[in-house]
Amino acid sequence: MTEQSIDALRRAFDEWRVTKRHRTERIPDNLLKGARELIPVLGAGGVAVRLGISSSRLREPLKMAQEPKKGQTHLKSVGFSRLEIARPVSCLAEVVMPNGVKLNILSITPETMALVTALSGMTVL
Repeated sequence: MTEQSIDALRRAFDEWRVTKRHRTERIPDNLLKGARELIPVLGAGGVAVRLGISSSRLREPLKMAQEPKKGQTHLKSVGFSRLEIARPVSCLAEVVMPNGVKLNILSITPETMALVTALSGMTVL
């Protein structure tokens, strides 16, 4: 990145500071992305000083909306539900999610496969 592009980014930050609506407004993603691109050249501290931002802001995740892939759904939260079964049924499969949630598959139906697909983000054949 050239000195001119660093100055252009600094001017963009200055313009954002003048036009932001409230004191605690988040730094726009495009400005953060530009600042993060400077880290390999100037280091996080150098970028923070040159742009007048906190280096902790450079570590915050971007808030870009990520669209689900085709055939997937976005799960914002998952509630708990227990299904009581009248008779014991043998379990065909048990799916353990990275967060510790266990899902016991008792029968293979299009609905159970859709549930496994939605939870795992993978296509189940």
